[in-house]
Parts: sequence; C-alpha cells; structure tokens
Amino acid sequence: MVAPPTVWQILKDAGIDLAPRRSGQSWRAFLGAQAKTILASDFFHVDTVLLRRLYVPCSIEHGTRRVHLAGTTAHPTGEWVTPQARNLLMDLEGHTDGFKFLIRDRDTKFTAAFNEVLAAVRIRIIKTPVRALRANAIAERWTSSARRECLGRMLITSERHLRLILSEYIDHYDMHRPHRALQQSPPAGRSHTSALCANIWGLRGNRLGGLIHEYRSSDEVTLFRHPQPFLTNPGWGIHLRFRPPRRGAGAGRLTLHTVGHARSRNRSTARTRR
Repeated sequence: MVAPPTVWQILKDAGIDLAPRRSGQSWRAFLGAQAKTILASDFFHVDTVLLRRLYVPCSIEHGTRRVHLAGTTAHPTGEWVTPQARNLLMDLEGHTDGFKFLIRDRDTKFTAAFNEVLAAVRIRIIKTPVRALRANAIAERWTSSARRECLGRMLITSERHLRLILSEYIDHYDMHRPHRALQQSPPAGRSHTSALCANIWGLRGNRLGGLIHEYRSSDEVTLFRHPQPFLTNPGWGIHLRFRPPRRGAGAGRLTLHTVGHARSRNRSTARTRR
C-alpha cells in the first residue's frame, strides 16, 4: 500500500499537476477571456408587505455589466420562463451574434424549451455546480446590490409596483452607477466632459423618491425636464450652463435659465472661481 505523500512525490517528479489543474484553464481565466461573449441569468425573490412572494428572472452581460429584466411573476413555471428567453433576445437588440455562452444554475424553472430558444441563436448553456454561488458571481453580485441599495429599503406592495421599482433602479444602474471593472464608468458609458468643467457639479438628481441620488458633471446639465406635455413646448426644462472665462478675466460664469418657453429668461447668475 502506497501512502499519499509518496503518490504526490511521484507525480511531482513526473511534472504532473493535481487533477483539477492537469488540463484546461481555470474558471476565473475562462470568465476573464470570454467576458464579452458571456451572459449570466439568475432568479431571486421579493416578499411584499402582504406576505406574497414574487420571483424575478434577470440577466447581465459580463463584458458591459448591462442588466436585462425579464419580468416578474408569482408563479415561475417552465411555460412562463421560456418566453422570457425570447424577450431577452429582443432586448439584446440584434447583438446576439456576439454572445456564445449563458451561465445559469440548475434551477428546474430553466426547462429544455428555455435552452432550445438560446440554442437557436448559437448560445451555449453552461450550468454551474450545485450550491456554487461563486461560479455565477456577477449575477449574484447584482442581486445583492439590488437588495442592498433598493429592495431592502422599500416596501413592495404589488407585482406592478415591483416592476416599476426595478425598472427605475436598472435604469440608474445602467446609465449612472459607476463600476470598478469599467474604470468607474456606468455600463452605458459616460459622456465626454471637458477638463475645464470637470469640477463643475450640477444639482443633485433623485431616484426612487430620493432613495438614490445622482450627481452629474458637465458644461450643461439638464436639471429638470417635465414628462407631461401640458406646456406649450414639451421640451421645457431648467439648464445649468457654464461659460468659460475670457482672456484676462478672473472667473467664468455659471448661469441658471429656463429653455423651451417663449418667454424664458435668465433667472440667476453666479460667479465661480477659476
């Protein structure tokens, strides 16, 4: 009978690594190399104030961290999940050719019909090991962020209410929330800001009734744009415009004014330091 240390020494002398690393790349290396071609899907649940449990399927792109919300339901059957795969392909807006893999767990709600919808566009299904949350870490991290920043601080009353809340949060997540993996840029990218106005901050914008705040830095920031078309011009709004200083002048000009109305005039002017 040969002892384990002896077997290890024989394999080491022969230049053979341990079995998990004997051939192929690691899971982390695979995710890094194929990030732009990977989608990840997961389910999570939300309990309402009336003690009703709602289920939410979501998908996230590994390369851009853009999130796609499929829908919400109280009865996540296989017949309901399959059309959500088609909705996901529609949300990708014709960019399905760039995706080759979809990572998901072994939940029974993902039926064979769900796999066939994705296989039709040549997306291969990769199932994570049993109870291995780190294998689908990016999708799990988004779920925890949604709970920590939004759902854990609000009382959900109904399925419609949950859809509205998640749609607003995902819009904030894709358009404004910075990510370390994207060099502090949001998934949708950040608009170019001149170096002169990099330190000029606009007024704060609120999301979800003030639960989430957004701050924008630009030479012209739209502070308010009313969505209702009851005005003469639906594009009415309040703008914050920064004018660079002239030669020899000691300060620029920060002007707050209304736009879109026939009688719009400058309301206030403030001097800013250089």
